[in-house]
Amino acid sequence: MVFLIHQLDNLDYDQAEPLLDDYIEDAIEEFAESKAGKAHIRLYPEGGGWIETFIEFALRYGGYTLPTMTKSEAQSVMEDFLPRRLVLTDPSETDDAIPELVAFWTYLHEVYRFRSARAIAKYLESIEDQFPKWMFDPNRGGMAKQLMMEGMAKGFDMTTQAGIQAFQASQRASLGSASTDDSKTQRAKAKGGKSQGSQPQGGKTQGMKTKRTQGKTLSAGLPPLPPVIPMTTPPDDMQAAFDRLGIELPPVGTPVNLMALMEQFLAGVERLDPEEAEAFIEGLENSTSDLLGLDDIDLDDDLDEADPIDTLFSSGQDPVASLRMAVMHHNLAATQPLSEADRQVLHDQTITSTRPGTILQDFQTLLDLAASEGIPVSGKLQHFAIKVLPDLNQRLRQPLTLDMQRPQQKSYPNLHGLYLLLRATGLTTIATQGKQLILVTNPEIYASWQALNPTEQYLSLLEVWFLRSHPEILGEARSGPLLVGDRCLTSWQRIAEKAALSVPDYSTQQNLAYYPGLYNLALMDMFGLIAITHGKPESGKGWRFKKIQTQPFGKALMTLLRYAYDAVAYEWPGMANPLLPLGDFQPILKTYFPEWQRCLAVPSPPFQAGRYLFKVSLGKVWRRIAISAEATLDTLSDAILDSVDFDHDHLYEFTYKSPLGRTLRACHPYTDSADLFATEVFIGNLPLAVGETMDYLFDFGDCWEFKVELEAIEPVPEAAAKGFQSAKVKTSQGKAAKGKQTKGKTSPDKPPKLKVEILESHGEAPQQYPNIEDW
Repeated sequence: MVFLIHQLDNLDYDQAEPLLDDYIEDAIEEFAESKAGKAHIRLYPEGGGWIETFIEFALRYGGYTLPTMTKSEAQSVMEDFLPRRLVLTDPSETDDAIPELVAFWTYLHEVYRFRSARAIAKYLESIEDQFPKWMFDPNRGGMAKQLMMEGMAKGFDMTTQAGIQAFQASQRASLGSASTDDSKTQRAKAKGGKSQGSQPQGGKTQGMKTKRTQGKTLSAGLPPLPPVIPMTTPPDDMQAAFDRLGIELPPVGTPVNLMALMEQFLAGVERLDPEEAEAFIEGLENSTSDLLGLDDIDLDDDLDEADPIDTLFSSGQDPVASLRMAVMHHNLAATQPLSEADRQVLHDQTITSTRPGTILQDFQTLLDLAASEGIPVSGKLQHFAIKVLPDLNQRLRQPLTLDMQRPQQKSYPNLHGLYLLLRATGLTTIATQGKQLILVTNPEIYASWQALNPTEQYLSLLEVWFLRSHPEILGEARSGPLLVGDRCLTSWQRIAEKAALSVPDYSTQQNLAYYPGLYNLALMDMFGLIAITHGKPESGKGWRFKKIQTQPFGKALMTLLRYAYDAVAYEWPGMANPLLPLGDFQPILKTYFPEWQRCLAVPSPPFQAGRYLFKVSLGKVWRRIAISAEATLDTLSDAILDSVDFDHDHLYEFTYKSPLGRTLRACHPYTDSADLFATEVFIGNLPLAVGETMDYLFDFGDCWEFKVELEAIEPVPEAAAKGFQSAKVKTSQGKAAKGKQTKGKTSPDKPPKLKVEILESHGEAPQQYPNIEDW
């Protein structure tokens, strides 16, 4: 048998899905015949289900395939995708998970020599005890999983579509919703009747029976009872648009699930070329309201009086993101998720420096200190220096009491949370003062902050906290893909399950240390969402609290945000692109807080003109490349590949740190999912100082990993105003050689490439496609 293990590489999920069943069956069959597989089968005669689910989840939710997968991507599958998307009914179902996956990745290492296979197998061995706990932790799972587990707890059979429908009918009755259609069923019908809740199909193989995992897969989660409206007659151009995307509209008058229809539409648009998609959406602005029936809905009670389509399309957001936000806007108006009491709480809330919590006062205290004299920070993590922590803590409205010999920043969850916001907003940056690193204010963003009223400051901080903050900013390298807002929302149900949550000891308190994290609990307290009763710390231990009391404002706000997250399928524009302006929460909250007119400015790297010199290394082989600030990362990619005589026929990505501490990915323009596209990032806008580096990964199958160091930024001579001129340069071998201009790729969709130079070469480049014996 010949197993085409690279068959799914460079395919998106829609392209790969028709091949997936056979691919998984072939993978399990070849594994069963391998040395590692036979040894595993002797101990576990039945299996294959976890291999099957791992491959399918990795591809569906991360775009990861076996040959390209890294250890961190495998961590995402095990620590996020599976716990979040898969609901098991019995703890015994995890018994063979880790042994099966360890054996499978051992086989991949022995047979295919994939670069990360051995590291992944070792990682899997290390989580054998934790994995069952992750799979049965509803807080780790997210809201969709919580709903599934809630349904099972209430006696519904959540492993069947009928059980899910019965549970949702029960939920509708309790919420008084008029909606009677299940969006998951609608999506399944829209995609040809295939249930999105089914497990990946796998067959039986010789020598190894495929034992299917009994868990229920959560596709896009269980949405909060989306609205159903009668289908209206679409304008001709909108009808043509749906025809262009291959989507058949329901007959006029037929009840249609709005979110299911728009998810189809958005999925079709997102498959288009980015520039084509933008033009496509912009041409439909005037037709969208008519198609969705938005013109007939009175939004005055709960939403901004302006037409949501017009408002969002003029907001400067990406058109596809704008349309998704408009659908969310309408969905919330139609479902009215808040009770009258909760709505009144939000309407009545006045925001000041000390209400509903102390966040503005405490945040301003540290911000003023950074603006006046700077706050010393450490060298590695750039956290507040240990020597200043006690003083900073005492400056806050409610300082914490610790009983530790040498507490670090994370020992003070209040300071840890405030530091996160100081960095994530871009209000502060790291500067050098002599030999000391200090946290200082960013003048441009600081001026924007000072111009905001308290409501604008509070809600801007709230949006940054939920949509722009990631544990990576705090130095949590293994924090997974979830943003802080995801963690707060998924843990809220547990925190707010009772009016007051008792925390009798440190062991109980530790259960909240990961979800939502102690710093997020401290921020919830400072934002006025909860009230924490402090306790006396034990010797050698940190912060101690005895009780968490949910506040009415917190209950109302978190309920509204939960529905909003579901309505946009957890895909807020600002999450993916931190350079977009703030304001994602404005359509939801502005009705309750009309004082929110302006948002905090978003920092963007200033363009620095010049001639950039990069040292590009592949192991001991390196090249020195000069490139104009006006060129893009796509042009630099061409130069790197030409410098080592590689073909340009694979995808790639650059990764580098943003000024806020987040890792950004700038990818090949044909990559399905990326933070940014390399054609959009100019060299002169890179947030790199001289001496700093970024990574360049080429070919997600063979994984050529280059290190790209910025060595210098030189002024461009006048003679080179129209592009760099060829020059005689010295190679590392000491010979004179002409500067090499990159060949580059030619494409009718791209503007002409700017000239670049390969100034110096050291070492012989490896073969791009070595024989398999050489891998």
